[in-house]
Amino acid sequence: MTSSVLAHFIVAAFPVGAIAAALSDAATFTIPNRLTIAIAAAFFPVALILGLPVQTIGACAAVGVLALVVGVGLFAMNWCGGGDAKLLAACALWLGVPAVLPFLFAMSVVGGILALILVVGRKTNLGGFLAAGWAWLERRTAPLLERLRKALAGPHGAGPAWLGRTGSPEGPAGPVWVARLFSPTEALPYGIAIAVGALIAFPSSPVMQALGGH
Repeated sequence: MTSSVLAHFIVAAFPVGAIAAALSDAATFTIPNRLTIAIAAAFFPVALILGLPVQTIGACAAVGVLALVVGVGLFAMNWCGGGDAKLLAACALWLGVPAVLPFLFAMSVVGGILALILVVGRKTNLGGFLAAGWAWLERRTAPLLERLRKALAGPHGAGPAWLGRTGSPEGPAGPVWVARLFSPTEALPYGIAIAVGALIAFPSSPVMQALGGH
């Protein structure tokens, strides 16, 4: 494996982690602490391997700490969840000074679009429509999904929620998380906007700039 391939492989830790956080927030309205910690912790070995200057690493760390302080403040005012605040800090750490403003702008735009989609969807029963579409697809792929569900079954014999459910008298009902996502009583899963905004801004980050030299 060449150094260039290795560099690209290790840098992929951030987008993979951000996507995992977004999916988790969409499906469960939670972002596991271990995932956020892993995203943040991965920055330092990646930065060292790519040869980032110490001052650049320090600046990224300062941006991450500042983002954490802001996130904690927003959480205290009940404007975002605790998981959102920690994900915001972890993403800001990776993005550093060059990309933090594009990150905040992209996050705000994506957050507004997400809020609009969910507000309209929750008023028009879009969740029910999507669940019905999933159920229709599930009925046609039931054998494959059942094998996959069994392969991924947990200790209680139930597969992951995003695979939906089968075996009820009325047939497949679609994934539970879709109905929950469009429930009027649920909050906005802002981790999706944070993750997407971070991915949009990531090409401007010091990590990606250093990767260009490998």
